[in-house]
Amino acid sequence: MEATTSWGWINWLVVALYLIGVLAFGFLFSSKKDSTKEYFLGGGRIPAWVSGLSIYSTMLSSISYLAIPASIFRNGLVIGTASLGTIPLAFWVVRYVVPVFRSVDAVTGYEYLEKRFKSPFFRYVGSLSFSLFHLARIGLVLYLPAIALMIIFPGASIITLTVATALVCVFYTTTSGIAGVAWLDAIQAIILIVGMIIMAWVGFSYIPEQGLWAALQDQGKAYSAQNFAFALSNDSMWALVIGHGIFSSIYSYIGSQDVIQRYSITSDEKEAKKAVLFNVPMLLVSVVMFTLMGAALIIFFNYSGHVLPDSISGNAIVPYFIFNFLPVGLSGLVVVGILAATQSTISSSINSLATCVANDILLPKSTNEKLKVKVGMVASAVSGLLGTALAYYLIIAGQGDAFKLFAGLTGLFGGPLAAIFLLAIFCDRAGKEAGYVCLLVAIAVSFYLANPLGLGYTPIKVSPFLIAFVIISIGLVAGIIASYIFPAPKRDEVNNLTYKTVMENRRKVR
Repeated sequence: MEATTSWGWINWLVVALYLIGVLAFGFLFSSKKDSTKEYFLGGGRIPAWVSGLSIYSTMLSSISYLAIPASIFRNGLVIGTASLGTIPLAFWVVRYVVPVFRSVDAVTGYEYLEKRFKSPFFRYVGSLSFSLFHLARIGLVLYLPAIALMIIFPGASIITLTVATALVCVFYTTTSGIAGVAWLDAIQAIILIVGMIIMAWVGFSYIPEQGLWAALQDQGKAYSAQNFAFALSNDSMWALVIGHGIFSSIYSYIGSQDVIQRYSITSDEKEAKKAVLFNVPMLLVSVVMFTLMGAALIIFFNYSGHVLPDSISGNAIVPYFIFNFLPVGLSGLVVVGILAATQSTISSSINSLATCVANDILLPKSTNEKLKVKVGMVASAVSGLLGTALAYYLIIAGQGDAFKLFAGLTGLFGGPLAAIFLLAIFCDRAGKEAGYVCLLVAIAVSFYLANPLGLGYTPIKVSPFLIAFVIISIGLVAGIIASYIFPAPKRDEVNNLTYKTVMENRRKVR
């Protein structure tokens, strides 16, 4: 198979039809929305399967689509096991977390924190932390596709390409609200899975005579005993499954508004649980397909006769393969998969960030529904533009292993939020004071590990995949200890706000 040098009109047509379809969706769902329930929660009418695919698309971004196969290409198959830990976590979320969020009358998860600890501090800090993290996430998610586009159009303006990718997303997210975002997420999830299959199929056409496993072993990329040795500083399977698959995902499922919001867009709790469980088979598909994509790259660039040029950086491996070695038409479909993975994540981040800005940061006490919707729409546009600016900075500065970078950011920003949510839901003894201790200790650990001020010390070396595990564990233990030092809240102060009290109330009704 020879490398191609022309993108081709057929590929252009495939991509154009996709973008036209996305814009059409924006217009379809752009009817006037005067209430926060309609704009931010879709009126509670989104089907469970749509909500489930939306959760899947939200968590599966271009970071995953491009960076995980590239990371497997460099580091071996073990990287593909990261999502395995999220599968048992999904069942845990259905059993213990969804009932609590569905029992609380709150637009955002951070409004729940204010109700639980009787202090607006937790609402503001939680919402602000989420917003800052998702601005960073928007930038990183836009950064990877921009690299892909640069390979197709090496002479084009970087900022133009980045802005063009983002503006379509900002438009349909701002105009359609969560309903349009969720439905488009569902369609995009299907598109990106088709792209995975195409990539793996082409790469595996070059499996050598000794077979796939032997070839991977020859390249030092198959599973090895070292992959199973647990250590805080190593990227072992345990670090990936426990640290990233479970603890980083705890933040997504329990403390991240973009996922929490999906629990409330369905008609009832039963449908919300179905939506979460819908992710289990999808996660299995991800583990298998990302591993196959990474293995296919290893096989192709070692046994097809084509050598990866030195000029192609790690995160550009997948787009380089797509644009140069996939058949015309199929390459266009895979590029659509990249765009789908990008836009589904960006739209969810923008919409949930706008929800937090309108309901938690700027207008937490306002009862003016129309004003909140208008503020949310403005916040959607502004956050999209700020995220685009950050993406431009990342392109100029350059990044290495984007998957590891994102895992580290999730731990640093999401770890403290996950710790405080776990304390709020499961520790009835924890009052406002214990909440302060939990959150502040977790933030202190986060700052210690990141050392953002460049202080004169060397933090303990921790794998990016285990950062969330360390932060959540230390913060939660500190909060539990503090709950036995400070006075516990009365039963009526936490009534229907913790898992225990929610279940007790339901038993009484029965």
